Parts: sequence; C-alpha cells; structure tokens
Amino acid sequence: MSEKVDIFLFGHIDAKKAEAVSQKIIESKGKQVNLYISSEGGFLHPGFAIIGAMSVNKNVTTIGLGRVASTAFAIFLSGKKRTCHKNCLFFYHGISDTIEGEIQQLKEMVAANVELQNQADQIVLNKTLITKKKLTSIKKKSQTWMITSDEALDLRIVEGVCL
Repeated sequence: MSEKVDIFLFGHIDAKKAEAVSQKIIESKGKQVNLYISSEGGFLHPGFAIIGAMSVNKNVTTIGLGRVASTAFAIFLSGKKRTCHKNCLFFYHGISDTIEGEIQQLKEMVAANVELQNQADQIVLNKTLITKKKLTSIKKKSQTWMITSDEALDLRIVEGVCL
C-alpha cells in the first residue's frame, strides 16, 4: 500500500462537504488516506456519514491542524492512526440544536438528539482515556472543553504530536 491520498476537511461540516469527503475516502479504498482536519464542526449526521466512509476504508490516518471541534472531533477520533500539529486544539461540547414544532415533534427531536449525543460520546469513550464522568460534567455545565495537543497526547486522543 504505497499510494497515499491526501484529503482536506476544513471549515463547517454539512451534507455537501460530507458527501465530497466520504466519496474521496471510499474511492481511495485500499490506499493510505491522510485526512487533514481543521474544522469548527457542524452537523452530526453528515459527520457520521464521513465516519461511515472511514469504516469502509480502514486505512485513514487523521491529522489535526488548527481547531478540531465538535463533529470534527468525532471524525478525528475515528482515524486508524491519529496525530496532530503542536498548535492544534481540540474542543468537546454537548450537541446543540434549534427545533420548533408541536409538543410531540419536539419530544421526538429531543429524543433523537439524545441518541446522537450518545453515539458521539461513545466514540470519545471508546477511542480515548476520557471518562464518562468528564463528558457528563462538561454537558451539565453547558461548557466547551478545550484540549491542547499535550493534553490530547495524555488522553490518548492522539498517538503523536508533530512540530
């Protein structure tokens, strides 16, 4: 597997961006893919599409550059190998949404969002040394947790930090 493919995921993650990135990852099956990420995050469903594509091509290394936040954090953690630049910052927070509708619709949307949060949290819990207690604490306080590259190394978010 000597051929490498570089893919860049920068900016807001939406359906259009997820489609383009997912397509490149799947088309590169059997090749080593370097997925460079610098993103404030975006919508979880498109993010999960990228994660799904990464399960088709299991040779995806994720490289954090700049900011890796929210949905981008879950994508980053789904890489077979994970590394980041020394100035990279990671951000975790509970999901947010703006919903409107009748009471039953609101209840259904809240239940769906709780399930999405659980799925995203499971990725964090399975791939790092971050505890459920820490994630719950961040969400209860409605905070955003900033993680430096050194902290990311300690928490096994990354395997290495490049200069």
